[in-house]
Amino acid sequence: MSPRRGDIYTCQVEHISLRDPLTMHWVAQSDSARSKMLMGVGAFMLGLIFLAPGLLTFLKTKNSEWLQDGASGPGNESPVGP
Repeated sequence: MSPRRGDIYTCQVEHISLRDPLTMHWVAQSDSARSKMLMGVGAFMLGLIFLAPGLLTFLKTKNSEWLQDGASGPGNESPVGP
């Protein structure tokens, strides 16, 4: 059996530790809802693909600016003394 759009399924659980039976209803997702979810996941992954090289380029540029300006980079700070 495969769920179809618009199908409603109900699950009921009875147990001695429960005062009343638990009932859960599940409505099968439509194809458009599944499509929207996949598009959202795809857009998120595409964003990550563009973010990684952009971040690496930014960090390389910052690091080269520190070296060109003669400023101390991270971890190479000069001690401040009296």
